[in-house]
Amino acid sequence: MKRMTLVGALVGAVLGAQAVARASDERSQADKDFALGEVVGHCLVVQCRVFRGTVLTQSAKSGEPVTIRADEWLFGPQVESETVTVPFDAEFRKGDSLGGVARAWMNTRVSEYAQVTVVLGMESGLGVKPGEPVLVTSNERDAGIIRSVTQEALLLKRSPDLVYDAVASLSHTPNPGLSGYLLSYLALSNGLTQRGQPWELLFQMFGNPGVPAERWGDFPFWLVLYSGSVGPERSLAMIQRFVELGQQEDVHAAFAGLKGLALVASRGGFIEGQLPAAASGKLRSRYRALVEKKLMSRQEPLEAALGLKLE
Repeated sequence: MKRMTLVGALVGAVLGAQAVARASDERSQADKDFALGEVVGHCLVVQCRVFRGTVLTQSAKSGEPVTIRADEWLFGPQVESETVTVPFDAEFRKGDSLGGVARAWMNTRVSEYAQVTVVLGMESGLGVKPGEPVLVTSNERDAGIIRSVTQEALLLKRSPDLVYDAVASLSHTPNPGLSGYLLSYLALSNGLTQRGQPWELLFQMFGNPGVPAERWGDFPFWLVLYSGSVGPERSLAMIQRFVELGQQEDVHAAFAGLKGLALVASRGGFIEGQLPAAASGKLRSRYRALVEKKLMSRQEPLEAALGLKLE
């Protein structure tokens, strides 16, 4: 079932729903770095060019392309010309792709001779459009993360099994940008062909302290979606981890666990009374708290599984 037709239709809705998972506090730098790695990963999975360059346009105007001299190619085939014309827009438009052209430029001050890193779509898919920028940044921190992600992508393109080392590295060296990229790679690419491999690696990342806790809620959708690729004992381990996290006081952990249980319940994975009795009371308490604080939308299948009735 790898992967584009189903995922392409779902990814926008999933990413939108995940926004509810964020706690009410401001996003941490780790959360932002993860999101950057994930967005770049989406483009790398589809196919894109990534390069460092110098802005040559004196004054950027909405609707007119910006000319950038390509100084260094980081990923994808080089163009024959020394310069690349990149669509530019300062106005957000309804129906824009992954983020839209305006969003791709939103954190960049466009001025002549500015140094920028450009992530440019080559093919259609996952909200990426050919020739449209997914991201343009003059921020050197972001540029460093993009460089690191493209280096990892090149390694995995040559030797996909190196992804095991990359995932394992997160346990002793937290790397939010890399973990965001790995989520995109494991969930959406065709890099690993052995049945169950992507699920096992996503499961290793889920709840891993090396992955920003704010983003643990991104994993249950993919784990449940691909749980058919592993045996019943692994699916049971997944549910057990959902139960464990769902009881925790940490809002991010509780959301991730309860979201996973809600997804299982929506697929008929269990009915009222099948969850561990010792855990049900705590799960009901945490679910009620998240809903009351508007950190989680109501999940009727989960409420039924928990034997919970909210007014």
